[in-house]
Amino acid sequence: MIHSEENRILYIVVTKDCMLSCPFCFNKFVENFKKFKPSSTINLYKALDAINEVNPQYINFIGGEPLIYPTIISDIINHTEARHMDSKRMWCISTNLFYPNLSKRQIECLRTIQDNSTDYVSIGTSYSTDRFKGLPNYLETFRKNMDILDKENIRVGLTVTLTDDLVSTSTPEEMLEFAYSVKAKSINIERVVHGYNDFKDLELLRDQYDRSDEWMKHCFEIIPRELNYQYQRYYDSAKLTIPIFKTKCSKEVFSLYDHGLYKGCPLNGCNDDNLVESRLDTKKLEYDCYSCSYYPYCLGDCECTRQVCAFPKKTLDYMKDVVKDEYLK
Repeated sequence: MIHSEENRILYIVVTKDCMLSCPFCFNKFVENFKKFKPSSTINLYKALDAINEVNPQYINFIGGEPLIYPTIISDIINHTEARHMDSKRMWCISTNLFYPNLSKRQIECLRTIQDNSTDYVSIGTSYSTDRFKGLPNYLETFRKNMDILDKENIRVGLTVTLTDDLVSTSTPEEMLEFAYSVKAKSINIERVVHGYNDFKDLELLRDQYDRSDEWMKHCFEIIPRELNYQYQRYYDSAKLTIPIFKTKCSKEVFSLYDHGLYKGCPLNGCNDDNLVESRLDTKKLEYDCYSCSYYPYCLGDCECTRQVCAFPKKTLDYMKDVVKDEYLK
């Protein structure tokens, strides 16, 4: 019996094609996305070979907009499950759901993901004010599709992307009201790497992360625990003094493109272990990570290029207070 590797993650970039142009998308600044052939999709056999090689516990279909190609996604899942019937894994997808008419094949693709996944909510769609701009029909289309999927008993979670625009122009209360209105089954607060590219004004960058952290902390204050996808992860970290994310990117995360399999997440993708490790070590020394009181919780955050510390300190401090209050009761 061959079991999937615990904590090992494989991102499958289904396509770089997308009907939107979100400013925070990988397509904007990651070189491997620029190499992906336009108007094409990942090859089935390359995907199956990558799954065999990586043996991941988590497989996430991303893009671009992956649901443009529902057949290839369903084929990858069905072939993998047939080959490895004794090993279950978490299948998931990140989709924008911006389709005037969801096809039957797309709905069945989402059902295939849900039915074969070990996670209760395995379908995510992003909530961001940046995404809504310039698209007068987006919210109407999005709400309609969320309603269709709810009636099909397909569970969809909302991924709240903390862009500078979102944090500056909206509130967590507005986001939560929206999540209730579309019957989202979970809410996943996702920070954005503001400083992945060269950011000229580091003080402004620090301020953006600080406001993002404040926004995230307030989300943890008002989102019901059972709806907050990240709550248990942050709670366990605060209670046990362990890293929030236990996965080491350069060793346990892989990204598959049409031109090859890379080590690291889609942001980091690099096949040179020495380069990745030296980058991380240099960053930790430069930012005094080892002497920071938050280091046990973040371990240097991640191996993506960061120009300033991006760890959500306020959010973790709030969770520490939650744990402390429980002990005092």
